[in-house]
Amino acid sequence: MQKITTKKFELPKKLIHDLYEATGGGDRYKGFILVMCNEKGDPMVCYDSEASVIHMGLVRGLEKYLVESLEN
Repeated sequence: MQKITTKKFELPKKLIHDLYEATGGGDRYKGFILVMCNEKGDPMVCYDSEASVIHMGLVRGLEKYLVESLEN
């Protein structure tokens, strides 16, 4: 019997950097939150932002989206 091993899924750091760079010009008001699931179906959250205020705004926007999507 062959044992099957799986490597823990992680997004490449270059992809995370590229996503961050794509969210805004210069060094102002950049950030993102990415929600996905791995091969086991477990939810994963990845985020990066320039400042805590940007992160809080992204979280608030995500909260509003989730509430609205659950109401429909």
